[in-house]
Parts: sequence; C-alpha cells; structure tokens
Amino acid sequence: MLNLDVNQKKVLLVIATVLALSAAAFIFKDAFTDSSKSVDISQELSGEAISSGKASAQYSFDEDKPSSRKIKVYIVGAVRYPGVIEVEEGSRLIDVLELAGGALENADLERVNLALKVQDEGMYKIPRIGEELSEPSFTVLGATSYQGQQKVNINTADEATLDTLPGIGPSKAKRIIEYREQNGPFKSIEELKNVSGIGEKTFEQLKDLITVK
Repeated sequence: MLNLDVNQKKVLLVIATVLALSAAAFIFKDAFTDSSKSVDISQELSGEAISSGKASAQYSFDEDKPSSRKIKVYIVGAVRYPGVIEVEEGSRLIDVLELAGGALENADLERVNLALKVQDEGMYKIPRIGEELSEPSFTVLGATSYQGQQKVNINTADEATLDTLPGIGPSKAKRIIEYREQNGPFKSIEELKNVSGIGEKTFEQLKDLITVK
C-alpha cells in the first residue's frame, strides 16, 4: 500500500472528483440529447398524423359532395315561357315552372304534382282550367311520359320539340330541320337515319315516339 502524505491525498481527491463530475456531465448530456430527439420525433409524427387526418377528412368530404350535372326538360301548357329548360339534376317540377316564368292565371295547378322530380329529356305539361287531357298522367302528375302520348311529327316539329326526344340534342335537331328543308318532308320515319349523326341505335330509341303524318 502506498504511503502518501496529506498533500498528495488532497491532489488525488481533487482529480477523482473532477473525473467523477466529468463522467456525470457526459451521461447527463447524452440523456438530454436523446430526450430532445424523442420529443422532436413525437412532434413530427403527431404533426404528420394530424395533417394526414385533415387530408383524409377533406378527401372524404369532397368525395361525398353531390354532383351538379345539368339536364334538359321540356315544359309546355299554361306557362309564361314554354320550351326547353336547363336545370340541375334532382330539380323538381316547381323549379322548372319558376324558370319558365311561372304559371298563367288559367293554369290548373291542382292537377299538377309540383313536387315531382323531373327527368332528363322529359316533357311536362301544365294543364289549363277545364282542359281535357287524353293522358291520365296529366291529371295525377301534370307530366307526360313518352309512352302513350301523341307522337312527335318530325315533318312539322320545331327545334325545341325535336330537342326533347331521347338522343336528339340541339345540333341533331338542327340537322333534322336542315334535311327536310333540303330534301322535302320525310316519307317514312326510317328516312330519319339519313340525317347525319342518327344511326340505328338512336333510331331504336325514337321509332315509337315519332311519326311523319
């Protein structure tokens, strides 16, 4: 065993104390650094999760947002401005009536279901008071379906009327009128297939709805 005097013991004690403090400081620094990194990582993960959640919620909202597709319907009868009206899909007959300028004073609205949802390419009639209607659907719904109603005469129908037929838009309606102006009245409904843009598929939709008489 070493024999040390008092001064040597003091020096060794100081050195041991310094070494111990240095080691403690090093350990504390590493622990603090690791803790800070953990906090930063947690905050980043938390922020990413929140951002991801917001994005997901936003996507779901946009996905469920209803579409605003436009459709065209034909309204006739006791209305101020009869004709083809463009409305949003899901609109009701009352919306179409308002866009047509409203009903005339002699309109019989008690025979009309104004809450009826209108359909694309549909034809709807507002009856007059005392008017006799051949279609039962008029008295119940105030609207006609194509089945059973008077057929459209493609030799006399105007552009707006032709536009109400399924598969016939404004451009084809114009071509039908141009064809009969250049070639004379249609001699048969099959002759309609001679009009540019009207093929067998379109004709199949029309053949029960049109006439040349």
